[in-house]
Amino acid sequence: MNVRESLVCALEKLIHDDCQELTLSSLSSIVGISRSTIYKYYPDIVLRVRNVRHGAGSPAQPNAILKAQKLSHKVKELESMVLTLTNLCSSQLSEISEMKLNHQDAIESLKMKIEFLESELNKSRRPNLRAVDKS
Repeated sequence: MNVRESLVCALEKLIHDDCQELTLSSLSSIVGISRSTIYKYYPDIVLRVRNVRHGAGSPAQPNAILKAQKLSHKVKELESMVLTLTNLCSSQLSEISEMKLNHQDAIESLKMKIEFLESELNKSRRPNLRAVDKS
């Protein structure tokens, strides 16, 4: 059972038992997570707890639902952006790796040409002649 399912089950159990201590603190201690985790990752659970505590007909409910939906939409947009950036970075890293290999091949080829030309130059050099005494 994941955390969301555990939160929903614990919340429904507290509601069913008509618990007077229906708070985010009690809910978080039952599930074994911190209140800040509930606030950060489960705003819909926070909204449900508030609705149960303050009555389901609260006028703030539509605004809170709208806010939760907007936040959810924003999270989905950010997840999409992260996925796009991850793919882009992966592609760039592949291109950089390929360019590095091509660069190394070019350097190796130039080194081989230099070695060949140096060996040809050494072959074509005339030996130094000794000076002859005219005596």
